[in-house]
Amino acid sequence: MRPWLRRSLTVTAALLLLVISAAVWLVLSFDGERLKRAAIDWVRTQSARELSIDGPVALQLWPQPAVTVQGVRLSESGQPGQSFATIEKAALTVRLEPLLARREIEIERVSAKGVRLNVRRGADGRRNIDDLQASAAGGGEPRTRRQVMIESI
Repeated sequence: MRPWLRRSLTVTAALLLLVISAAVWLVLSFDGERLKRAAIDWVRTQSARELSIDGPVALQLWPQPAVTVQGVRLSESGQPGQSFATIEKAALTVRLEPLLARREIEIERVSAKGVRLNVRRGADGRRNIDDLQASAAGGGEPRTRRQVMIESI
């Protein structure tokens, strides 16, 4: 075998081993429980709703980076015992280039299975989603936000 070919194969094998090692380290060091607690605390501080995630929060690397969750439940506003939305399984697929280059989160795809929503309108004309729509429209104090882009649902 020619020396340049042997060196090229050695360098390629070393780079492949490095990439595989980094992927294994990333999966093993991913703390789904910390992410779960952060999401629950964020929902509690941003709304009068309770979020519960009964299943695991996992990191998926192949075919595209994604965070998957199971057993998600969101309560009614101010009523933690009543269920507003439940999701059996969901995945958020993240674009890798903007995350690494600019530290921006770009969601390419949101997929969910077993989604159940309880949308109601009261006698006074108010709906149980009005508080979510007001916070999504920015009806509160001004905040510095990172841009979140969702390409498809």
